[in-house]
Amino acid sequence: MRKLRIPEINAKILRGTFFVARCTGLVFFRFKNSQDNVLAFEESGWDFRWWKWLTGILRLVPLCVIIYLFTWMIREEEQLLRLIIFTQLVVSIPSYLSMIHLHIFRGPEMIKLINRYFILFRQLRSLTVGKQIGFGGGRELILIMLFFVLQFQEVVDLLGYFPLNLNAAQIASSACFSYAVLASNMILRVSFIWHLSVSVLFTEVQKCIRFELQSQTVQPRNHHRRLKRIMAIFIEISDVVSSLNGITNVYLFFNLVHKLYFVVVLSSDMIIHLLFIWKIFHWILFIKVIIEVFVLILVIQESINQFRYIHELSLDLFLATELKDWHKTVEIFVTHLNLNKFRVRPLDLFDVSCEFFLIIVSGIVTYLVFVVQCVMQRRNMQL
Repeated sequence: MRKLRIPEINAKILRGTFFVARCTGLVFFRFKNSQDNVLAFEESGWDFRWWKWLTGILRLVPLCVIIYLFTWMIREEEQLLRLIIFTQLVVSIPSYLSMIHLHIFRGPEMIKLINRYFILFRQLRSLTVGKQIGFGGGRELILIMLFFVLQFQEVVDLLGYFPLNLNAAQIASSACFSYAVLASNMILRVSFIWHLSVSVLFTEVQKCIRFELQSQTVQPRNHHRRLKRIMAIFIEISDVVSSLNGITNVYLFFNLVHKLYFVVVLSSDMIIHLLFIWKIFHWILFIKVIIEVFVLILVIQESINQFRYIHELSLDLFLATELKDWHKTVEIFVTHLNLNKFRVRPLDLFDVSCEFFLIIVSGIVTYLVFVVQCVMQRRNMQL
């Protein structure tokens, strides 16, 4: 029996994850294998326009229940908590609707671009030495396992909202709440897998270029043709990646805002109820959200770094040969890299990078200091 390699394990984990998400209605696409055993994406369900709108409307039911529950909570709380809960509701709604909007209005365009991305991935794999199967390596496996451990913890936490003595109405409301929480975070999870695949693909482009540069002394013309083919594929890849990022960046912005505001809500609850030290469950959620955002930003930063490494090979490409028109080919390639730098800019407001995460952490630390001061001051006033 053949042992599975790490790249194959990564691929099976990702396919299994998408299968579970599709069965629960959290994503609208699925993997499929065509008759010639080529992997592609397609829309889930029947190919009817009315079915797309029906599934979109059904996904609005949990949102309506959540709005009702938040409205009931607002009436029961004091004024400061009312403002916090209302703001949380306003932030949560765009995050929840992001996948529905993507499905109804941008679904076919996104699936077409992803299938084009798969074709370019296969074309690049055909130029590599040896038969490669699977996705990434050990580093990708560690990131995938870490990210999905966080998701598993979230599911376990949501199961805690289902006490055994609940009646049917309470079970339904708890189920809607759990589904809304999972659906609100789907764009974040899809973005993690997407940028992880971009990082893997950029890494393979870099390895292909380096291999051809090191092997050009043997049959130089063949290696130059392969280099031209690799550069042409990478230009197409960067165009597809830019188009997909242009679609998803706005949804990623709403999800990041939702995640970071969730930290504010947890901290505010600890301020008001004077449970900053003993609220262990809130601390666990607090740390989980920070790690989840950090892992996503780490993957995005890695893909940016791999693009930068490809750009740094420009000089080696210039010096690869003195063949006619070679310098012109490389100049076109470098110009494309300079004009289409890989960047993740939600709503063109900021670059998502490790520097951005450090800014977030510094803001959170400042806010925690403020929380501690408020707690100490309120306790001194009560003594």
